[in-house]
Amino acid sequence: MTKPNVIETLHSVAAFNRERGQATHHPLISVIDQKDSTPFFPQRYLSELFIIFLKESECEGIIYGRGEYAFYRDNLLFIAPGQVLSHHSDEQYRPQGWAIAFHPDLIAGSNINSNQFDFFCYDNNIALAVTADEKKRLLTLFAQLKDETESSTRYSPSNNLIANNPIEDQVILSYLELILRICHRLHLQTNNQTPKPNSDLLLRLEQELNFYLHSGQAQDVGLPSVQYFAEKMHLTPNYFGDVIKRETGISAKAFLEKWLTSIAKQKMADSSLNIAQIAYQLGFKHPQHFTRFFKRNVGVTPTQYR
Repeated sequence: MTKPNVIETLHSVAAFNRERGQATHHPLISVIDQKDSTPFFPQRYLSELFIIFLKESECEGIIYGRGEYAFYRDNLLFIAPGQVLSHHSDEQYRPQGWAIAFHPDLIAGSNINSNQFDFFCYDNNIALAVTADEKKRLLTLFAQLKDETESSTRYSPSNNLIANNPIEDQVILSYLELILRICHRLHLQTNNQTPKPNSDLLLRLEQELNFYLHSGQAQDVGLPSVQYFAEKMHLTPNYFGDVIKRETGISAKAFLEKWLTSIAKQKMADSSLNIAQIAYQLGFKHPQHFTRFFKRNVGVTPTQYR
């Protein structure tokens, strides 16, 4: 049964599959046909995954961020790490359609830059309608990507850390990039016709975080803090923290640390940057402080992660 006041963290592809009674074939990506899923009680989730849903039936009361959307047949919906998804339902249900869930580590260091695909942002959370031809094209690609992930030999339920298979992953990434680019084209077409929903605090925070990172403010101001972003949004730190806790299920400090960890992992994939450069770009005064932060949040040192 749905727990309205509880926000679960969707931390892995295996957890996404397990809720739906689906097998995990690759530790970082899953493509599922939801007709093969077992019915489940929908929960409210703080996602640590990128998720693409292609629905083949109507469903009511989907909450994305703080907006509620009617999700009609043959629509696409996109979720990114750090975003919240829930349903208005207290009953078991089995969605109809397909889903792709992938961990940010899959695309780290690849040609896929999630910042290019702004349909993952909170202010672009309008479900995208697809035509019959577009749906047919996407379903073919979904099925081919599913075959590739299921032929992977990297994963075993008792041991996620199987050696990388670069050839398999390059094929998987090629299919995923093509799907994302088709979705990007659909998003651009829809965005020219559909007004954007009103902003909310999570959208504003997402925009402030992106500006903070790309404007170089991190090097001037230091590490992102609750105080700093509360002031940016003209809120008291306590109120800002309460809203983030209510919307995501974790404290504002923990939310900022998750965001910083995700950005750090993306930068670690850039071989042109050494660890000291990454540390300074993120706002750390000393590289050793970054190393301790990374080890605490990822479980390994930056050098070991690389």
